[in-house]
Amino acid sequence: MIRSRILTTALASAAMAAAIASLTGCSSASRELPATTRMTLPPQARLATAVLTNTPQAYLASGVVQAKQQATIAARVGGTVENLLVDLGNPVHRGQLLATLSAPEYGARLAQAHQQVESARDTANALDAAVRTARLQFAFAEDTQHRYDQLWQDHAISPHEYQQISTATAQARAALTQAQQQRQAAAAQGAAASAALAEASQWSNDRQVRAPFAGVVTSRPAHAGDLVNPGTPLFTIAAPGLLRVHADIPETLAAHLRVGQALLVSADTGNTTTTQQAQCRITALAPAVDPGTHTVAIRLAAPANLFPMGAYVTVTVPGPPQSAILVPRPAVLERDGLTQMLVLDERRQPQLRLVRAAPAINGELNVTAGLAAGERYVTNPGSVPHE
Repeated sequence: MIRSRILTTALASAAMAAAIASLTGCSSASRELPATTRMTLPPQARLATAVLTNTPQAYLASGVVQAKQQATIAARVGGTVENLLVDLGNPVHRGQLLATLSAPEYGARLAQAHQQVESARDTANALDAAVRTARLQFAFAEDTQHRYDQLWQDHAISPHEYQQISTATAQARAALTQAQQQRQAAAAQGAAASAALAEASQWSNDRQVRAPFAGVVTSRPAHAGDLVNPGTPLFTIAAPGLLRVHADIPETLAAHLRVGQALLVSADTGNTTTTQQAQCRITALAPAVDPGTHTVAIRLAAPANLFPMGAYVTVTVPGPPQSAILVPRPAVLERDGLTQMLVLDERRQPQLRLVRAAPAINGELNVTAGLAAGERYVTNPGSVPHE
């Protein structure tokens, strides 16, 4: 009975003390962290003060990694794909034979062109001989005409004889002119036959598809036996050592960019804790704005072995300056879908606080909510043990 009264008295005293504390505004106990979530700063913890600065904002633009030297190799003639000698991913050297095409009608045309050239050559040779003969006959007729002209002046021959010589000379001149004209016509026919042969021979060369430069086969849409037309894509080849990033930037931001300026380019590696990134310099700026998207195309030089060809990347572009609190990226924790920071309270005790952060220039984070200027925070929260 005595133990019961003592317990009741103790409980009543505790309740009264709590009531007095609440009435007097003594709320220090309510601000204490539970024992399971209390943290202490180890010696290796580093602190920084949140500062509101006027800094350029970051705009994230999507880009794609391209080969600086890339070509789609198409069929130059129509026909059937006879042989495919390389496959996707194979390295090739300049001039390497990649495929051959086959078309029987072109083969027949080539044979006919050869026959026409031979026939034109035989005709030209025969006409050359005819011109030489006609030239000799005309020269003999002219000599005879000169002799008979003198005899005619000396009244040594009759008009009938002189007329016969003059007629023979005119006939020889006409025969020479005709032979020369025929030779000219044959030359034109020979030139046409040679042009036809050159065209047919070019087909013979075009049916052999060769690599225009050294690279890697990145696409091969054709298959053996396919019927292709001139212009049908057969391969895509890219030089893997020369890469660039292509991105489209809003025109309002592109106005402040210049060739040679470095921008941060990053790619998702599939690992939530690491990214591939590099400072890439602008090599080209489009001189005009795309009227449909109101963007400007830019190109940046990319490191050879950091980003794979065809990868999607993020380009960080500086925007107009705004007031912002910038913190190092390691100061922000990403756990269970929550973005948090370790911030010191008024008793200089670290506490986890939800924040909102976005990428900023130079790899930092812009904290837009959850952290006020002047507050102290831990820059390496991984060194502080907490649950």
